[in-house]
Amino acid sequence: SLTSLSRKLNETKELQSEIGIQSISASQLSRKLRHLEQAFLDAVLQHCIAQLVRRIGLKKATKQLGRINLVDSSTITLCLSQYPWALYLPTHAGVKLHLRLAFVDGLVHPDKAILTPAKPSDRTQMDSLIELDRDALYIFDRGYVDYRKFDEYCRGGTRFVTRLRYNTSIAETYERRTIPQGSPVLRDDVVRIGSSASRSMTHPTRWIETLDSEGNLIIILT
Repeated sequence: SLTSLSRKLNETKELQSEIGIQSISASQLSRKLRHLEQAFLDAVLQHCIAQLVRRIGLKKATKQLGRINLVDSSTITLCLSQYPWALYLPTHAGVKLHLRLAFVDGLVHPDKAILTPAKPSDRTQMDSLIELDRDALYIFDRGYVDYRKFDEYCRGGTRFVTRLRYNTSIAETYERRTIPQGSPVLRDDVVRIGSSASRSMTHPTRWIETLDSEGNLIIILT
């Protein structure tokens, strides 16, 4: 927080000497942050990521899974009168932070960050966050659903795991295996998802159903 940053500076002589400031308040820091260019903050983030990667290395999680990239977004609500350009709800503004997190050697660190208004859907950022890469396994949630993109990943050999909504249609099913009695997996088939020939995937994918700890149905596509 800004308060702890202020306290750290006020207590650390070496830091004061390094940056040429003896003390600064949290409110002063806040005012300074308002005038920082986003490009500068982006550069600082990328510098920190580069240092972290050098420190922990780029080991694969396992030889079988390869490099794991987690993709998700968080919505941050804002005051509508201060941020009218980011209209989200009738009484609120908002922005959405899209993150690609790299899972490396048991540690997770941000690999890419994109800030957008909150209203556009998550899938508008799929091109930026999910790259065609045979050495990576991408894991993302139901917001990032695009059949055309899924076909593109299949063609390019980019592996992915995602959740699906309960109302997802199946155009064609090929039974993959019989589920053993007592298995936590309820269904494991090869399917082609979509509602018709014009609105369905070309490539078959694996459809898995299971229940979470509260008994809710979870549908996984990979």
